[in-house]
Amino acid sequence: MYKNSDGQGIVAGLVVGVAVGVAIGLLLAPKPGEEAREMVRQGISDGIDRVRRIREERQSSE
Repeated sequence: MYKNSDGQGIVAGLVVGVAVGVAIGLLLAPKPGEEAREMVRQGISDGIDRVRRIREERQSSE
């Protein structure tokens, strides 16, 4: 089994997961243009925050 010691795979997976989740959310619950753009911005921002928190937790535990 492959072990990625620096966590880049986890971070990449989280970023892709957030992007897919936002896209699915937009497709399943269409909104007017401005609302959709705000939803995308918020989803991206939330995803970035989650990645940063996980990264900080991983670095502090090493």
